[in-house]
Amino acid sequence: MKHNVRWLAVIGVAGALGLGCTAAATAAEPPQECNMRLALTLTPDVPDSQSPGFLGAILSNPSYKLTWVGGTDTQATVQLTGPGPSSQCQDAVNQLSRDTHVLNVRVLQSGGGTMAVSGP
Repeated sequence: MKHNVRWLAVIGVAGALGLGCTAAATAAEPPQECNMRLALTLTPDVPDSQSPGFLGAILSNPSYKLTWVGGTDTQATVQLTGPGPSSQCQDAVNQLSRDTHVLNVRVLQSGGGTMAVSGP
């Protein structure tokens, strides 16, 4: 009988340690983030395409941020950052493409591939 009690105690401790490790591993996983480089074609009537105010206005989602990387007034490269997963990130890109000042959006991907998203 004493052996059964000890065996159950060992199983209980091992189970508790296993659950603790699983919970710690889950808690240690970093949250998914959206971090995409985009190429934008903008309408020529944009007064200052590099302005953070303009970039925030065309995104229309306060959870995401566009940062100017380079380009000209009508051909801009920007960095899109915000919460993930990738489906939410794609939703932000789709919203961006619906702005009247955005003629075209290309998601620049590693390896030289691109994905075009049409404008309004």
